[in-house]
Amino acid sequence: MPMWPRLDGCYVYIPDDGTGDSDEPSDRFRRVGEQLRQIGVEASWSFNYNAGANPIGLAIPKEKLKDPILTEVLKESYDLA
Repeated sequence: MPMWPRLDGCYVYIPDDGTGDSDEPSDRFRRVGEQLRQIGVEASWSFNYNAGANPIGLAIPKEKLKDPILTEVLKESYDLA
């Protein structure tokens, strides 16, 4: 998954599971969002973005790059891609 550099870290889009709709975010977004909030990282999601791929976007600060929760989310995302 490509990571776009930022001054204080990077931005990445991770795959979604496709269960959401225009009124309700996906199950994966909710689960990943809860995991990331534990370490102070917020995720974003938008229905029908990128030809319906609905990726989950997140800004990752440098100090969070080696956090075990983030590492697990990224590993799981890589396996989905």
